Amino acid sequence: MNLLRFITLLLVGQLFVLDVHANESIINQELIKKIEKSYCLAENWFINNIKEDGSFNYLYDPLSRKYSKKNNMIRQLMASRLLAELSHERDELKNLHKRNLKAIFKFWYKIDDKGRGFIIFNGKSKLGANAMALRTILYSPFYAKYQKQTHQLLKTILSAVNNDYSLQPWFVEPPYSYNHDYLLTFYSGEAILSLAEYYSKTEDPQILKIAIKIQDYYIEKYVNQMDYNYYPAYVPWHTMSMFKLFELTGDKNYIDAIFKLNNKLLKLLDTNEFVGRFYNKEYPFYGKPHSSSDGVYTESIAYALKAALIMKNKNLIQFYKNSIELSYQNLSSLQYTETNLYSNDYLVGSFKIKKSSDIVRLDSNQHIMDAYRAILSIGTGVN
Repeated sequence: MNLLRFITLLLVGQLFVLDVHANESIINQELIKKIEKSYCLAENWFINNIKEDGSFNYLYDPLSRKYSKKNNMIRQLMASRLLAELSHERDELKNLHKRNLKAIFKFWYKIDDKGRGFIIFNGKSKLGANAMALRTILYSPFYAKYQKQTHQLLKTILSAVNNDYSLQPWFVEPPYSYNHDYLLTFYSGEAILSLAEYYSKTEDPQILKIAIKIQDYYIEKYVNQMDYNYYPAYVPWHTMSMFKLFELTGDKNYIDAIFKLNNKLLKLLDTNEFVGRFYNKEYPFYGKPHSSSDGVYTESIAYALKAALIMKNKNLIQFYKNSIELSYQNLSSLQYTETNLYSNDYLVGSFKIKKSSDIVRLDSNQHIMDAYRAILSIGTGVN
């Protein structure tokens, strides 16, 4: 590890820990206990939602008591990344994670004649899916055994970088027309985050330089030109990628951008009708209410709170804390618990996709679990 990076990480870590210990009740302790209970139920459902072939069940309808045949590889791989992280914390999950990894590379992984590895599903390969596959390996306790696939996926992601450091959304394009800019509101931040995490693992300076240049391009587009290009879906992934780059570089411009993005995002937070839901009727073009969105937006606010703690910005600390408390009210209302209608079903711990539906979907649980983990890391003083 080079000296500059060591000092930067040390300073960032010290700042965060100092703020945590100076504010022992950053997150209300009663709320922490509720989140811990909800998280434990969610994690139990998540772990038991893996099929014999190693992949996750994607969607379940409790009214018909049937699993959907539909699938989505980015959502599968977001769950795989979480499972990889959990297997670091719990040895008993390593075999389950190993089975999941085998499924990924058996069913959905291909290599082209240039040695580029990619996730393919229904004849398409998305930048976001390839980024999530890379992140899964980087979080895996079996990282050393997947070095070949790591480098193959990295080559694929780098091939999506244009000369101006914008990104291409597909490695293998579909035969139909698509909205290039819309897809990149999701995929661009996911790709940058995967590159930043790759640097954390390998300390390859060239990859960090590329990640920074791509992030610079999208800060200009998504932050500096927010009035023209804003779409809430890009906020969480770019919040996480910029927070990671801040940890790696100490550049406070990333923190400023995080505040701008999340302050704008919180205009969607419902404080009246469906308290804590990220949906505002004045902006219907930002998408319909969905618990997966609520989860990932809450995770974004948790990272914004971490940033506010680092900067000791008392107003933003309080603003983000209040927002998280409201969001939890909504998320908890969507979870099946022992007292729910389907308490004897497999549903206990899972989250409905919305209040008006009984359906549960993999990414809703994964996003909410990641949000809870981010909140708990603050509430317990763990960086």
